[in-house]
Amino acid sequence: MDIDFVPHIGVGNTLNASQYKDWVDTWNTENFEIKGRNKRLSIVCYENDVVTQ
Repeated sequence: MDIDFVPHIGVGNTLNASQYKDWVDTWNTENFEIKGRNKRLSIVCYENDVVTQ
């Protein structure tokens, strides 16, 4: 699945990208917002199936 990169904050993950794509497509048809507060932020790199900071 080729998805353009858009800067974002991740709130979950799955091995099934198609499932998340379906959820996001549904959410994007609705007018809603997720409110919250971040106490910690990690800048990471995901490359070749490896996450590094």
